[in-house]
Amino acid sequence: MFWIVLKSLFTCSLACFILCLAKYEVKDGTTASKYPERIALTYENQTLTYRELEERSNAIARHLKSLGIGSEKRVVICLDRTPELIISMLGVVKAGGIYVPVDPSYPRDRIEFTITDCGAEVIITTTNTSQELPNGITRVCLDVEDAGYLRTSAEPIDTDNLTPNSGAYIIYTSGSTGKPKGVLVTHKNLTRLFKSTEHWFKFNQQDVWT
Repeated sequence: MFWIVLKSLFTCSLACFILCLAKYEVKDGTTASKYPERIALTYENQTLTYRELEERSNAIARHLKSLGIGSEKRVVICLDRTPELIISMLGVVKAGGIYVPVDPSYPRDRIEFTITDCGAEVIITTTNTSQELPNGITRVCLDVEDAGYLRTSAEPIDTDNLTPNSGAYIIYTSGSTGKPKGVLVTHKNLTRLFKSTEHWFKFNQQDVWT
C-alpha cells in the first residue's frame, strides 16, 4: 500500500518536479535548460525532450492565463495517462494555478462531484471525454484542430509568482468511508517529498519518465 500511495503522489508531483529541473540548479551546478534535447518523457513509441515539454506547456500556460487562470485558480485535468497529461499539469503550474487530476474512467457522479467541490474554473480534456462532463465550465479540448492554445506563443513564461506556499495540486481521497475529500499540496510539500526520498531515487536531469 505504501508504494501505491507513493506512486500516486509522484504521478501528481511529476510536472512540478520537471519544472524544478527546467528552471533551477541541480547538484552538479548545471540546469536541465542547458540540455533542451535530452529526453524527458517516453510513452509507447513517443518521446518528448525538455524543449518540447517547455514549449508545449508554455503555450497551454499562456492560453490558460488568457482564460483568467492565475494564482490559486483551480483547473481540472481530465485526461488519460499520456504525455498531454504531464504537459497540462506543467502548463497549469506555470500559469500559477492549481491542477486537479481526474481520471476519465471514474464514475460520472464522482467526476461531477470533484469538479464542483474543487471550484474548477477550467477543464482540460478531450472532445470525447468533454461530452460526459457537466456544462457551465470553460473547457480546453486538446484534440481540437483549431484549439486556442495551438495559436498561442510558446515563449518562456514568468513563474516568479510561485512561492513555497503556493498551491500546486489537489488530490482527492478514494471516498471509501464517505465523500472524497480534496487535499491541497503546496510546492513546499512536494519539494519535501522529493527531498525525503532522494536517497532512494536520486532523481536528476538524466532521468526519463515513462
